[in-house]
Parts: sequence; structure tokens; C-alpha cells
Amino acid sequence: MQFLTMIVFASVGGLALGGEMNAAERVTIPRTLEHTVTSYEKSSTGPEHSRFRYPDGLWVDITPLKDATVVNFFGAYPSLSLFSNQVHKLVKSGASPTNENTPLLPGANSSRYIFGQVASHSNAGFKGFSYMAQYTQGPGDHSLKNEDLYWTLQGLIYSSDGEKLFVVRAGMSVSHESLRTKRPYTDGSTETLKGENQALSALDTKGFTPSIEGAVARLLEVIKLVEQAGASNGG
Repeated sequence: MQFLTMIVFASVGGLALGGEMNAAERVTIPRTLEHTVTSYEKSSTGPEHSRFRYPDGLWVDITPLKDATVVNFFGAYPSLSLFSNQVHKLVKSGASPTNENTPLLPGANSSRYIFGQVASHSNAGFKGFSYMAQYTQGPGDHSLKNEDLYWTLQGLIYSSDGEKLFVVRAGMSVSHESLRTKRPYTDGSTETLKGENQALSALDTKGFTPSIEGAVARLLEVIKLVEQAGASNGG
């Protein structure tokens, strides 16, 4: 099998956790990851970024918050900049993520209507949070169900002095063994959704498929590669 590589991009003075990164760094994916990664993509528009897709549906996207080709990053990439600012504010505040204060992923064209299973994540320069939600684009049955359940992680990789370096996004469709039995019809009113939110948060985390713990472990492996690339290039 041909060796897969991950490319980490940053502008002058941007990425490195231990120093400056002045050019693109090519990182070889360890063999422990080689058999699990099904594809690698490099975006043709916007800031260059690394994306990984896994056989169970998990995707991981890491996008730098620097672009040497533009003077005004916020003006060039407003949706990404606003998203990173919202995630940063939530991470630094220590507040619990809710459906109201958690940003939608850039480009999302549907709204969340059930929200729960919130967890915080912190590892070296990475800080973030994950949650599960169901989404809708119109009326219908808003009860908690496997068909519409999605796990999402949002976070940032910071430099040692607190500068925002990368946006980290990940997600995958999930199902829970206890939701194989259909729940009663819910019209989506505020009161009924409270009960569905509570039901989602009460589900045993180990009952989800694919494994949430496994997804987080793979995500942290990719983040570690990014951090190592920055440190080795700047060191």
C-alpha cells in the first residue's frame, strides 16, 4: 500500500508550538494509522488543510488560521474566522456547550434540534469539546432516533503563548443500541425537546457505534502529528 502523507500548512511565524514554521511540512503517517485512513484530501479553495476519512465514517479536518497569501485573513475567510473565534470564546470561558452557544460548522444548511452528550477534551496544545445532535430542515418527527444522530467535535490547537493556530473539526454518524426501539412521536416543541435532550445525555456512552472513545483516540493521534511537525520544524 502506498504510504499516505499528511501536509500541514502555515504562514511565516504561524504554526510551530516550539518555534516558527516558515514552509509547508510533509509528515509521514505512521503504520499504526496507515491501515485505518481511507483517503486524504487537500482542499483546492480557502486555506490549505488536511482532511482524513476513516472506514467507519469518522472524518477529521485540521485547518490553519494563517494564510501567507493574504494580508487580511478575517476578510479573506470570514466564516472560518468567526467560527474559530466562537470556539475560542467557548473553550476559554469554561462554559458548558449548549445548542445556543455552540457554533454550527461553516457551510451547515440545517439546524440542530436535539443536543446532548457534551464532553470536554484537552491534550497538549489542543482544547475543544464534543457533543451529539440531531438536525432538521423542516417539520416532522423530532424524537430521538439513530437515523439522524451525529457526533461532532470542535476545537483549536494553540501555540505555547496562546495564539490560535489551527481549527480542528471532526464528526461521524452514530447509533445507540437502546434507540433500536422507536421512541414516541415528538412535534419539536420546546417542552418535548427538553425531554429528548435529557434522554440523549442519559445514554451510556459505551453503547454508541462507532466507538466515541476510539474516535477521540484517532483524532488525538492526528493532532499529535501536527504538533510534532511544528516542533520539529521550529526546533
